[in-house]
Amino acid sequence: MRLKQIFVILFLAVAFSSDAQIFNPYKRALNRAEKETDDLKQQWPIVIDPIERVPQNVSNTFAASSPDNWGVRLVLPDSIKQRLQAECKGRVVVKVYDTSGGTAHAALQQGQMPGSNYTGSVSLPDAQGHGTHCAGIIAADGFGVLDALIDNGTIKWKPVKILGDNGSGSFDWFRNAVNGETSEDRALIAQGWSIVCNGSFGGGTALLPNVENALRASTDLGVIYLIAAGNTGANGVQYPGNSPYSIACGSLDDNLKRSTYSTMGVELAVTMPGRNILSTYLNGQYATLSGTSMATPFLTACAAIAKSKYGNLIPDYKAMRKYLCFVATDLETQGRDNLTGWGIDYVRGILNTSPTKVPPTFNDQPGNGNPADPNPNPVKREYRTIEYTVTGDWSIFWGPSGSASLDAATMKTTSKKAKEAALNTAKVTSVKLEYSTNDFAEKSSADINANVRTFFAGRGFILPNPCDFADAVYWAAYFLDMTLTQDKKQTFRILSIEGNDGKGNKAAFNASQIKRWPVGSN
Repeated sequence: MRLKQIFVILFLAVAFSSDAQIFNPYKRALNRAEKETDDLKQQWPIVIDPIERVPQNVSNTFAASSPDNWGVRLVLPDSIKQRLQAECKGRVVVKVYDTSGGTAHAALQQGQMPGSNYTGSVSLPDAQGHGTHCAGIIAADGFGVLDALIDNGTIKWKPVKILGDNGSGSFDWFRNAVNGETSEDRALIAQGWSIVCNGSFGGGTALLPNVENALRASTDLGVIYLIAAGNTGANGVQYPGNSPYSIACGSLDDNLKRSTYSTMGVELAVTMPGRNILSTYLNGQYATLSGTSMATPFLTACAAIAKSKYGNLIPDYKAMRKYLCFVATDLETQGRDNLTGWGIDYVRGILNTSPTKVPPTFNDQPGNGNPADPNPNPVKREYRTIEYTVTGDWSIFWGPSGSASLDAATMKTTSKKAKEAALNTAKVTSVKLEYSTNDFAEKSSADINANVRTFFAGRGFILPNPCDFADAVYWAAYFLDMTLTQDKKQTFRILSIEGNDGKGNKAAFNASQIKRWPVGSN
């Protein structure tokens, strides 16, 4: 086949996404939730945002290889999971302040303590789903960040209901919960347990004296609070994330860029994976949600790991905030910034860095401008070659050249149903790549994962006639190679690609069979 015979249907991405806005059930549900949110905000100071209330990809099963499980794979690669049980011995209770006072989800039974309800809702169990989703990121059997430590009894978790069944609540409920948990917190600490709390909620920017008093008394005991920064997409970390007694967390997309909705501000400590996160949900199911609420449980899990390994070397929330900021991997501009704080925390960095390495002069406090990176002369990584496999279920549209129904003018004016009738669909399920870089392996893998997913969004080809679905899979690899080689920061090579026609027939090509886009070509 000659390259000149191949034409990428660039307008297909626009055409199909445009139709999807009309027929996509998720978009419709999101629009309804936005209207409901406006009404709820007239009554309640805390309301879960629409992107955190309306689930995507609801399923009865969990797929660890799903692209939406990228956060766990990034923060805690399989290669270091065994280190958790070997190195983390201190006992920690993680309290999840959210919509749930208890859940019957099969993946959340191990390590779950009896919950508490401080809301006006009669039911103790989660009826909304938000709390179950946040808890799963931390504690779910098989994929929660703390799964290994829950398995051996080092960590337990407790659902604390401070948001009602409609996903809204008051700061009085939160204050009552902080005060109400004090007796149990004091008893657990006396028994040798540490307490780390996840707060995936917030509203407004005003510091409330009665809540501040409760937080101050609780943190004086040694309790640590990790709180979502908010989803306003603007400056002004939401309360209680901006409280001096909490540690605020923002959200990242899977390319490690700040999520557009993630609230910015001087109080922001770090940012964690928050866009398109797969976790536990209502009715024993699993679903994908987005928001700083999804990012915060990752940070809470990291804080629990740090406390479990280092114990009294991190005596309180001030020391924890300083530590998490110091070990974070920098993002955006050098040093702390209002977009992503000090960067992202990896479990590997926590296990490798003792709190004793934090210089006494390190200043993590809000409002300190843009201080220099704590490690201005980091050790340079060698330029190395790494293999990475991206798995998914991506549809690619294809058809033979020479058909009047496939010319550009017809495709722009015809209906969605006519487009579908004119085109065939193939599925790409796996792409294995080799890349060379001196960047963090976790960051590079996240970038590749994001680039591959973006490439396949609404992708279509017109192929030489005759052609079949295997040709579509082949040329998908070629054009993906062309896209990736434009990135000047890394050198890519596609090692293999696999796909099918949706009817059981499979196609696979290896590096020797895939023609490479000439490196350096325009």
